[in-house]
Amino acid sequence: KQMHIQGKVEVDVTIESDGTVTDVKVISGNALLTPSVVGAVKKWKFTPFISNGEPTKAIASLGFDFKN
Repeated sequence: KQMHIQGKVEVDVTIESDGTVTDVKVISGNALLTPSVVGAVKKWKFTPFISNGEPTKAIASLGFDFKN
């Protein structure tokens, strides 16, 4: 049987100066959805944030909306 779970998940993501994700902190969301979001986001690679012309570590807030 397929479950149809809906809801929003919000996370804060720590992105290192090379664009890799080193931490994902769940801010809110359904406990059945959050492991999928955390697992996926940890595999992502971002374009590094630039500050004063140099790549720098950053924290970004991301939201995901799951709908059927």
